[in-house]
Amino acid sequence: MISSVKSKIKTFLLFLAPCLMLLSITSCSDEENITQPQATFSVSATEVEVNQTVTFTYTGTDARQVVIFPGDEGHEYENAPGSSSGLVMSKGIGTYSYKRAGVYRAVCVATNYGKEGKDEQFCIAETTITVTDDDCRLRSVTLQKDLYNKELAATVTSDHVLIALPQKVNVNNRDIAIKPNAQRIAIETMSTGATLLWNDEPFDDKTKYDLTVENIITVTAASGVQKRYPVYLIAYPAFEQYTINGVKGTIIFSPYNYERSFVSVTLPKSTDLTQLTPTFASADAQTITIDGEPQTSGTGTLDFTTPVTYRLTNRLEAHPEITCESEVVVSVTVK
Repeated sequence: MISSVKSKIKTFLLFLAPCLMLLSITSCSDEENITQPQATFSVSATEVEVNQTVTFTYTGTDARQVVIFPGDEGHEYENAPGSSSGLVMSKGIGTYSYKRAGVYRAVCVATNYGKEGKDEQFCIAETTITVTDDDCRLRSVTLQKDLYNKELAATVTSDHVLIALPQKVNVNNRDIAIKPNAQRIAIETMSTGATLLWNDEPFDDKTKYDLTVENIITVTAASGVQKRYPVYLIAYPAFEQYTINGVKGTIIFSPYNYERSFVSVTLPKSTDLTQLTPTFASADAQTITIDGEPQTSGTGTLDFTTPVTYRLTNRLEAHPEITCESEVVVSVTVK
């Protein structure tokens, strides 16, 4: 009985030994050889302006992941992981633009790792990037939403700002006159490091400014370079009076499209709408046309069987190259 048991145990051990050897061989063959990458990279420029795009190109050995830390706030290698994070380079390329002037330590991290992120091997390379800020450009100038149904954006050019104001705005079915001498302004610069002056005083977006006088916006870059933008005010031209056959039209301003207003005239039922001569007045319009043809109050006849669209053009007297156009749609009905 005992000899029989010993015989079975011996047989089992003889069977188990090759299995253990096979398992050992298999486990060894599954181990990965994690190599340490060699991190090198190139930069499109090491001296750049704020907001200028910098291109990072990885030139090192193969790596499963390559991350670039540009070095500015939120992207510092020495603070990662934690308050900083890097930018994963796609196909060995990464682009970035710095928002503030400074000298930054840009660090490239190349990493190899095994299954489930184990047995990590990494290598870093670094360079210094100097960012200067001479950017004095304006991004936008906007009249803030007070009586308006929307904010009113000014036209920003390389050398001036043009604010076009409607005479009135329709709010809740009421035409409300706009006060150009009391307007709150919002200003954004291209560089977050720039500062603003309005007429040589610190700019305040809570202050109501008088746009009827001469105004200057001064942008000072982080480097100290300054640029001055004169602010011009122009009115969207509109009719103050419009009459046909002695009947005054009702002038209605748009609640959203400040470049358009409407005139409604109601005439007796027997009126021939194909031969009417309107009289009108506009203090701001230097030219008034219909389909490119100049119009003069009280002369010529028009066909009002369908609405007629006038184009009114205003022009700054001191700068005649600066213009502002609007449309007035006149509808005549009989009753």
